[in-house]
Amino acid sequence: VFVLNWPKGAAVRVIGNSVTEGLKGHYLGHDPDSLPRETIAHDDDQPRLRFSTDSPLRTTTGDLEAMALYAGQGAGNIPDIVPAAARLNAMVAQARHILKGTVRNGFKAMS
Repeated sequence: VFVLNWPKGAAVRVIGNSVTEGLKGHYLGHDPDSLPRETIAHDDDQPRLRFSTDSPLRTTTGDLEAMALYAGQGAGNIPDIVPAAARLNAMVAQARHILKGTVRNGFKAMS
């Protein structure tokens, strides 16, 4: 459904949001010419449209949740949704396990 500014027929993978949920599985095809132009956000004076491929930046204001929030194929490998702190703690624990013993009196080569 997020195809404005994108070639006809080229789909993108996004994280579900109010736009995708509101369409209830009827994603309107992949033809940018068939979609309405409705401003939902701005980057400075530049309007950002619903169904656009523009993703929110630090400078974007407006309904950011309704913009395209991209997810690559790897996003399908995430088995659960947890708070960011829990995800980061798990990453740190994995890194500590991997690096355990690699730093003693300086760095030693990792095999």
